[in-house]
Amino acid sequence: MKNKLLVLLLISFSLMMVMTVNTAAEEIELEFFLLGGQAEVDAQKEVVAMFEEDHPDIKINTTWVPPENYYDKLKVRIASGNAPDIMRIVIEQYQDLADRGAFLDIKPYVEADEAKNSEFAAQMDDYFDILIDALEYKDSLYGLPGDWNNAVIFYNKDLFDEAGVEYPEADWTVEEFLAAAKKLTKDTNGNGQVDQYGYLVTGDWFDCIAPWIFTFDGQILNDDWSQAEINSSEAVQGIKFINDLVNKYEVSPTPAVMKQFGGSQFFMTGKVAMGHYGRYMVPAFRQANFDWDIQEQPVGPAGGRGVPFGLAAISAAKDTEHPEAAYKFIKYFSSPKAVEVFNSLGNSNPVLESVAQTDEFKNPELPPKNQYALIEAIEYSQLIPSPPGNNEIMDSATSVLDELLVTNEISPQEAADKIAEDINKILSE
Repeated sequence: MKNKLLVLLLISFSLMMVMTVNTAAEEIELEFFLLGGQAEVDAQKEVVAMFEEDHPDIKINTTWVPPENYYDKLKVRIASGNAPDIMRIVIEQYQDLADRGAFLDIKPYVEADEAKNSEFAAQMDDYFDILIDALEYKDSLYGLPGDWNNAVIFYNKDLFDEAGVEYPEADWTVEEFLAAAKKLTKDTNGNGQVDQYGYLVTGDWFDCIAPWIFTFDGQILNDDWSQAEINSSEAVQGIKFINDLVNKYEVSPTPAVMKQFGGSQFFMTGKVAMGHYGRYMVPAFRQANFDWDIQEQPVGPAGGRGVPFGLAAISAAKDTEHPEAAYKFIKYFSSPKAVEVFNSLGNSNPVLESVAQTDEFKNPELPPKNQYALIEAIEYSQLIPSPPGNNEIMDSATSVLDELLVTNEISPQEAADKIAEDINKILSE
């Protein structure tokens, strides 16, 4: 009897050891390339911890790379065949890396999941349509939305009050914008030099150039991003308006003056009344010692208004050894409870409509009080053109426009023609 009991105990112990070994062997490890500043990284790590708690069989190892080195290091890793399993990809890099064959096409996973999982089907319906549309490329889907931003007008309410200028309404026009900018441009100390500007022309591709080109019914590229349209008459009107704000109406500091302080510092220190920004600037601007808010883009002369938007996707490497596990993490990263974590940072728009409809987003305690204008602007938001070669396109365009703003010796049409020539050359290569 004792021998039988001993045998049974040995068998039980052996089974337990086998189960322990198998359990350990079944744990999957994935590497996640983190992108962002410290607050964003902390939030991403919080979501990683939440995911691991809900999926104890999957371990996510995070790797943070400083933003200025992120894509250089990522491309080296991809080229060497050692890509991280999961990565955060901004739209400006998305198509370029997709064309390099870097990503796993998750479209089959999404379609199968939607068919059998009502909770995930509801999540897919909850994404803002423009975000999913932006990530569909060559009949594939290489990620799901993680966060997004669009550019609207931020304005200093205290400066408006001091100048006796009414706050902008949602349906204000370019003419009303310009009239306000003129009244808000002042020589406050009487020394003959402007100390306070009505608007800030940053010369930035996303939050200055694109909004005005779009508002004058122009386009930067054609619909399939294969050819430049920035030298069309409508786009040139937008470029002319930008230049006029600096060199004709003088309601914006020149590039030379602006470089002394940096764009955001002009707004933060109360030296400029209006500027184009996205929610990415909200945490910083909440440190300002004045009252401020946001408003939608003014209506252009032909009835158009332009709000560019960009986004970041969470994507998986094409050669990941664990595609199913990587997909689980991707969809978790923009699930309602994860999006609530990112929304609490206040530096990007929620990718899910349900989160944008919460009282926390629609009626925030801290500025901007009109935060929901970011969502209302979706109606006319346009994806910032981001074809392969996008970095070279932005560098060329901003360089030429900087020359226009600094020297004012070439015409807006000549500047647009030069940019179009450079863009078409880059796209053809």
